[in-house]
Amino acid sequence: MIKNKQLLCLLVSCISSSVGAVDFDLGDNVSITVKGKLHYDAAVIDDGLDKQQDSQIRRAKVSATAKLGKDVRAKLEYELKDGTMKVEDAYIEYKGFDQTSIKTGNISAIAGLEGSSSSSHLPFMERSPTDELLPDRGVGVQIKTYNDNWTISASVTGDKIKSLDEFKEKVSTKEVITARATAVLFKEKDNLLHIGGTLSRTDPRGQSVAFSTRAGSRLSNIVARTGTLNNIDNQFTEGLEVAWSQGGLLLQGEYLRTQLNHKDHTQNNIDGWYASAAYALSGAPHKYNTKKGVFFSPEANKHATNIELVARISELNLGAATDSKRTVKSKTIGANYYVDDTTRVMLNYDWTDVESEKQPETNTTKALQARIQKTFY
Repeated sequence: MIKNKQLLCLLVSCISSSVGAVDFDLGDNVSITVKGKLHYDAAVIDDGLDKQQDSQIRRAKVSATAKLGKDVRAKLEYELKDGTMKVEDAYIEYKGFDQTSIKTGNISAIAGLEGSSSSSHLPFMERSPTDELLPDRGVGVQIKTYNDNWTISASVTGDKIKSLDEFKEKVSTKEVITARATAVLFKEKDNLLHIGGTLSRTDPRGQSVAFSTRAGSRLSNIVARTGTLNNIDNQFTEGLEVAWSQGGLLLQGEYLRTQLNHKDHTQNNIDGWYASAAYALSGAPHKYNTKKGVFFSPEANKHATNIELVARISELNLGAATDSKRTVKSKTIGANYYVDDTTRVMLNYDWTDVESEKQPETNTTKALQARIQKTFY
């Protein structure tokens, strides 16, 4: 439940506000742009034993991007997490090459279709459970290039940072090498077929490894986990993605598989997949971003019904990485209402089944949740 009336007033004012990004022109081809986003969630969660209601600020981010001449920009983004502001993005980017950029700093790995998409454009409030298999942010270097029909990106990163004074130590804590490539096989007006693949190799360098997932909502408890996995020599993740957009319809799916290689030469495999559909009643297409190989939300039209219907099924098989070989099966349906191109109200209903070899009965968690989302850009 919403516990803070002042916060509720803030959310209402954000929805009614037309304030966007704030630009500062400093002259000599130098400028700074300040942007932000606010996602506020409320949920009712029933795990079969107890029913709880809760709410939270899911995301509250503010970023400053400095353009230094024609080819260089620097970005610093903070996110409110656990009551404190923590660094998300902190990098310098060079864009002097034709349709190619190089980043260095604390960067987000470009991996998977869902993983590479902005949370403000995803049709669902949360990514599917397979997102747990994708690499996180880290300190390192990334290069990406693109044209109208394909994208290629690659990065080498260490661990992620929480504050700017952690840069040096986080470079050497682990090594993550990630590459993603996408291609447009067919494109004609609002009809587009997209495919892609992701490869990622992680050397934890002595760190423990763990995987876990929640029941469709960040407010739910963790419903399945591997526990702490030690003595991992490396982990290798591979993924395939496909999407088709036709008018207001967007169909997409991904398959991801992670192989954990232990120092004693044994292996564990974790894999998962999802398939989803999103349909804008207005017929507005989910615009395709050729630079990133991802889809954006449909544009709001003041003369149309700006409602989007969504559905997704997914499965995450934790396999032999747990002593009970848990499998997580999730189904999600929902609707999104676009107040305008920067404001969205979301409603999701998710039911998640956890199956285990050691437990004959299936554990089911149901979550009904809503979000008020505002982006300032």
